[in-house]
Order: sequence, then structure tokens, then C-alpha cells
Amino acid sequence: MVFAAVGALEILLAHTENKLTLLSRQSLIDCDRNNDGCDGGYIHNALAYIQQYGTPTSSDYPYVAAKGACKGNIRSHASITDFILADKRRLEEHLLVSPIPTVMHARPELQYYVSGVYDSDDCPNDLNKVNHGVVIVGHYADAWILRDSQPGAWGQQGHLLMKKGICAIGEASYELRGPYVVPPPRKKFRLLSREKSQGS
Repeated sequence: MVFAAVGALEILLAHTENKLTLLSRQSLIDCDRNNDGCDGGYIHNALAYIQQYGTPTSSDYPYVAAKGACKGNIRSHASITDFILADKRRLEEHLLVSPIPTVMHARPELQYYVSGVYDSDDCPNDLNKVNHGVVIVGHYADAWILRDSQPGAWGQQGHLLMKKGICAIGEASYELRGPYVVPPPRKKFRLLSREKSQGS
């Protein structure tokens, strides 16, 4: 779920900076005490953490695929100003504002997805069965375009087409407001004494 929250922020930030900046998932895995690190969590909690503390770039705080000690001294690069629960009946309208991180029920066969619109009669919209997070980045008349956290070699360059109305897509999803780039901390200037300034 952390990956979906950060992935949505990366897309928004790319529009702000006019370039792609990869953001740190590891900072949330290590530092967000309201989620369970590599063992899962909630998109809402991840977004609330990002809103309050921001997240560094992935180069400053790289992913190591394990929970570690929180490195709170690393400066955040980006944050969001707010987020709201998306109305599942108006997801296309929410997409006009931001990409939408959402929970889903990922069936085992999706690891072998290559292309085309995924459809299944056995993928209900049951929040008790959600086990994954993705980002809705677009749509066709009958299908969502989903960005996954899988490598680019998976699916359609890391993306999946899924039939609308299945697998709990949109059942718990969020519209982001922002983002903004966190400014660097101001440098502290130390005034020299008159004696030292005269002798310099």
C-alpha cells in the first residue's frame, strides 16, 4: 500500500518539476509507525504520513527491501497538501485532479500478466480480500489503466489493464492534493564578533 501512495505522488511531482524524480518507499517502511513496513498497511496511513512529514528521494533514502531504523535526519523532497477519499462512482472525475492510489484484490495469476484487459468471474469487490495497492492512472470505456509496483518488464511496462467493476478497484481509493516540493532548510548564519571581523 505504501508503494501505491508514493507512486501516485511521483506522478504528480513529475508534472510539478517537469521531470521524473523517484521518491523513497523505504522512508515510509522505516518511519511510518501506523503501517507495518514490509508486511503491509493502509494507503490512508501512508498518505497521512506523507502529508505530515513528506518523503525524500530514493537516491537519498534508497530501498533495501527490509524494515530498518528510521533515518529521520534525511531531508524530505516532496509532500502533499491534502487528500480525500474518492467516490467510487466518480473515479473518472477524480482522475482529472490526480492519479488515484487504490486497494485491490490481486489474484495469483496476475503475476503472469502480459497484456490485454484482465477479467475474472472470481475477483469480487470485497474489502476483506484486498491484498495489494496500485495506482489508477487512466481509463478506457471498460477498463482501468493501473500502474503497479512491479518492474517495468512486467505487464505493459509495469502497467495493467483491468476490466472495470472487479477486484475491488476504487473501493478504497484517494484523490491527492498537491504536491509541493519541500524547500531546503535555511542555513544558519553566525555573526562574527567585531574584533574578528576587523582582523579578517
